[in-house]
Amino acid sequence: QEERERLKVEALRRQAEALRNVALQKLRDRFNSDFLSADSFYKESCTGLITEQDFEVEKLSFVKAWITANTPRSRHGTNQSPDNEQVAAIASLHGHIQVVARAGSGKTTTLVNRSLFLIKHCRVAPSDILILAFNRKAALEVRRRLLTLIDDGADAAISADIDRRVREVGKNKRIDSDGIEASVVDAIATRLNITLPHVMTFHALAYAIVHPEESLLYNWAEG
Repeated sequence: QEERERLKVEALRRQAEALRNVALQKLRDRFNSDFLSADSFYKESCTGLITEQDFEVEKLSFVKAWITANTPRSRHGTNQSPDNEQVAAIASLHGHIQVVARAGSGKTTTLVNRSLFLIKHCRVAPSDILILAFNRKAALEVRRRLLTLIDDGADAAISADIDRRVREVGKNKRIDSDGIEASVVDAIATRLNITLPHVMTFHALAYAIVHPEESLLYNWAEG
């Protein structure tokens, strides 16, 4: 009797494990085919077979592998994999996410990788994405880095075009480096037929929304 019970329990365990493996494979397929619906698919079809913790582990593992495979190697030939907190910020595509970190910790890289993942894997239209920065230099950095990630040849093309335009300006004239770079990034994106997200400063967004027909600032003698 005890042996029969043990065999029955073992058979049930194997059956549950087989169902779990099937659910895991379906979940991984969903990560590949329709990542944006993975959360709802898990809640509807997998909650009784896969724990929420295991689901998060699977999701973050997929995103980390995708980012590693779709971003360039370092100068030493190694992949620059994001850490677990960066991956969590990239993978959490529903609701509000706040990233708090020190300067130089990779916030911009995380933001750019999140945008890349949305565009290339989740097939979100770039025109549906708005990225805000505090100044024009930061906005330009985001645009350039994202363009070079979308197309492998963009970085070399940007550098070559900047060098050419600087030579055309001449040594004795003042050079607007940021202005030249911004113009080149836009030109290369157009040449490669790549649409970038809306990347602008908070001030530019406010101005675009208000779109005043007259000057916003006045300096009257009366005060």
